[in-house]
Amino acid sequence: MEDTPRHILRSNLRLGWVTGKTVEGKRVLCGRHGDKAFLLRFTKEGELKDTLALEGEPQDAVEVEKPVRVCEFEVPEFDVGLYELPKEYREFLENTWDYDVSERGKIAVQINDWRESGHYVFHWDGEEYHCDEEGNVLQHRADSEWAI
Repeated sequence: MEDTPRHILRSNLRLGWVTGKTVEGKRVLCGRHGDKAFLLRFTKEGELKDTLALEGEPQDAVEVEKPVRVCEFEVPEFDVGLYELPKEYREFLENTWDYDVSERGKIAVQINDWRESGHYVFHWDGEEYHCDEEGNVLQHRADSEWAI
């Protein structure tokens, strides 16, 4: 568990998610996917523990709004996930030998730079958000267009 990277995930009400602790002190991420409200609970080590459907508004399930530290996870049912690397880099690592030698070298350097930056990708409801090491959204991509 010590080697598993954990990232700070911070609420962004404008974009639709809230993080914090419940009355019981559980670390959570809450939001909506379509007409469904949901809550994701994490262990204190940052591992995804379980998912729950919510009645009412997601922010009502959070007693104390604050950033939470979480490990990489994916919940397709609610179209949400956190990834160490952007999709293009993950695809490269899965299919490295499909690229020519010079391209492999360039992309490997880019991946190394990304990892050293501490940035991560938060996937939320069909969009990817690049986040910094403090959990701030730097840019997002919808339909392969990047915006700040």
